[in-house]
Amino acid sequence: MEYSIAPLVQAEWKPLPWVRSLMGFRAERFSFDVRNRGGTEGPEGRDVDWIGLPNASFVIAAFTPGAPLESSLPALRDTELFLNYGRGFHSNDAHDVVANPREPTLPGASGYEVGIRTQLAEGVELAVSYWWLNLERELVFVGDAGGTEVSPASKRRGIEAVARWSILSWLELDASAAYSRARFVNGGIVAQAPRFVLGSSLTGHHEPTGLAAQLSVRSLGERYGLEDDYGTRLHGYTVVDLGGSWTHENLQLSLVLANLFDTDWESSEFFYESRLPGEAAGVNDFHFTPGIPRSLSARVKYSF
Repeated sequence: MEYSIAPLVQAEWKPLPWVRSLMGFRAERFSFDVRNRGGTEGPEGRDVDWIGLPNASFVIAAFTPGAPLESSLPALRDTELFLNYGRGFHSNDAHDVVANPREPTLPGASGYEVGIRTQLAEGVELAVSYWWLNLERELVFVGDAGGTEVSPASKRRGIEAVARWSILSWLELDASAAYSRARFVNGGIVAQAPRFVLGSSLTGHHEPTGLAAQLSVRSLGERYGLEDDYGTRLHGYTVVDLGGSWTHENLQLSLVLANLFDTDWESSEFFYESRLPGEAAGVNDFHFTPGIPRSLSARVKYSF
């Protein structure tokens, strides 16, 4: 059995007309109670741990009227600089917590972000940020062994951009892209960590009739397959979906044509050693779960 309680306090502060801040603190307390009811040997015991999770964000609108860098240019007047900090955690498997009390129970993660958002023109919004995340060592599942092992602390860095364009009163384009780099503190590669991701959608709607349609694209770039090999890359993919819906009062009918172009892609992929019947030794190779082919699904939704 596992349960937690997390009291939270939060405050908003506006020291200047062009500066605002939101700060908070959450105290996360976890209790673990593991009992073996399967009749076989296994870890048993109890443990309690807690972690403090502060967070803070600052938004500076230095070009607005009355600010130090006041500007009449729309692109500058609507520009904001934001700074964010937050601490999170990952709760490890309860069996490992009671079996290895010296290992991290609630490994923490400290994240930072600095960025800028603005309105480039009428109906065009853009936000760009650079972030970095420091994760403490944690327990990770090892499928071949059916257990866990301690993973070193890691550092992740990245840049991301989000844009929205109201092309017409009934047509909008949303797009987001990110590139990141993940390394263990000992210099090794974080295998399977995403490097480049992209998402975009073109949405049209006709309010008088309740009709709407959306064309969306999602893309995942190549990732490293091994911690000590820059040459082994997991395959990337780009998939396009098409959807439509009709809404009338509380009723909504929708259709989604997934994987519009019937792309061959891997929804999950790994690179490790395996051996087939008849093989004298194991062979390093790619192992994957195929992504869904072109398919059509329907949904009916009624809101009370």
